[in-house]
Amino acid sequence: WLSAGMTIGGGMVVAVGYAMVINMMASKEVGPFFAIGFALAAIQDLTLIALGAIGAALALMYLALEGKGSNNSGSK
Repeated sequence: WLSAGMTIGGGMVVAVGYAMVINMMASKEVGPFFAIGFALAAIQDLTLIALGAIGAALALMYLALEGKGSNNSGSK
């Protein structure tokens, strides 16, 4: 009974973790990145290091594009 309880508790921790991530990332700006991350995580051949590298590259691209968009809004 203890092992079964720990298994159920471990599954609940994962579900609560996903719910917390979705709650923190619920915005229009990062929603597509969230969906892309889940789609890439479903690919079985990618390791966690590869997923981290892809995530870091997407984050850097987002920051670079966000900076360019805010600098051009104003006077010519």
